[in-house]
Amino acid sequence: MAVPADQFTMPLADPEYTLDHKYTRESGRIYLSGVQALVRLR
Repeated sequence: MAVPADQFTMPLADPEYTLDHKYTRESGRIYLSGVQALVRLR
């Protein structure tokens, strides 16, 4: 029994997210490395 491929796709948590948000976003979820997180702490 075959399952349609679109049944396994998950919608993005934030479709407006771009990679630049790790530098500019002030609230919400962002994706970055440990070093990038330390830089944002200052």
